Amino acid sequence: ILKARDNPGLASDHAFQHWKDTKQWSEFRTQHYDWFMFPWKASLGDSRAALVYSIAEGDALDLLYTPGFVDRYVQSAEALFDAHRAGANPVKADDVHPARASKVQCSMRHFRNVAKVCGDEF
Repeated sequence: ILKARDNPGLASDHAFQHWKDTKQWSEFRTQHYDWFMFPWKASLGDSRAALVYSIAEGDALDLLYTPGFVDRYVQSAEALFDAHRAGANPVKADDVHPARASKVQCSMRHFRNVAKVCGDEF
């Protein structure tokens, strides 16, 4: 997850910041970033790809304690909100796969729940 987020060749943290800075809002709709920008724990019945890219609770906890991860995760979410405010609707536009909204929401819910169980505020 962390290597993918740092890879300038992928839709990564670097790309998110660049799209935001240059107001390339449509990139948030057309690029495929869900799996590594918003990692989450897949469930039985999810797609094969979801299961392959899924993280476990221990992985989520490790990521929460990884220096800089929480700040970068929040910045990524803020970039999506900025794209939405600009009219790009990056998770629910007609040309975006319907699973994207679910993945982003599940990721945020998963990390929130792991943090709650640990009693830490990140």
